[in-house]
Amino acid sequence: MKNNFKKIGFMLSLSLLVITSACKKENNASPSAEVDETTIIQTSESDQVINDVISTVDDAMDGKFDGIGNGRVEACGDISLNLQQRSLTIDFGNGCQGLFGRTRKGKMTVVFTDNQRTITFQNYAVESYTISGTIVQSNITRSNTQISYTTNASNLQITTPNKKITVNNLQRTTRISFGTNPKQIIDNEVRISGTSAGINNSGETFTTEITTPLVIKQACFQSGVFYPVSGVSVVKVGSKPSMTLNFGSGTCDKQVEVSLGNISKTITLP
Repeated sequence: MKNNFKKIGFMLSLSLLVITSACKKENNASPSAEVDETTIIQTSESDQVINDVISTVDDAMDGKFDGIGNGRVEACGDISLNLQQRSLTIDFGNGCQGLFGRTRKGKMTVVFTDNQRTITFQNYAVESYTISGTIVQSNITRSNTQISYTTNASNLQITTPNKKITVNNLQRTTRISFGTNPKQIIDNEVRISGTSAGINNSGETFTTEITTPLVIKQACFQSGVFYPVSGVSVVKVGSKPSMTLNFGSGTCDKQVEVSLGNISKTITLP
């Protein structure tokens, strides 16, 4: 009889263990473990706006110092160079359409030394994105085949008509490999690594970390793709689980594969 009681007690304990485990699994599948598509889109959009700013400044600086612009700025922006003050202003006025069909308006001012550029904005916008704050390019080195630099930014405000994202801290390293024609950007390849942190449109804090360098093919700009075509980054929102973003294997598209535990989702960026 005692053995039977022991068996019954054991079975009850086992049942409670199974029920407890099931409850834990249900808790793990709570809404906090869902893919945060909104933040993924916001951080990806803010990154491509920052990259566009730097590419635009690169082209304006090249066009004034080597006499050959790549067409991005020269197509519509008014560039003023003041060598005495070591500053350059790019004025897009009330709006004009440049290379690859992107419309820009407002001004950017660049104060520069031999290996550093400080970029500020006056009512500047590209497409529907406005940006304010300061971006600093430093450790700029150039050869006949590539240019590399670090990018730092704090308290950047990037907005669309209905959304705002704040980038409180951005630290990136970029290397641009020139194609067969160094004076044209169309065959350049950009590799980016680093981190960022900020606040999304919902007021939640986020961090991003590039774990495999993000690759941007500027040839993809012709088809309206300004996002990375390969590379991996990790995005974490508040205390929620981290999301891993895989940008693919080199195809010019706007898709990113997001992994969160056993969840996998493909997101098409705007």
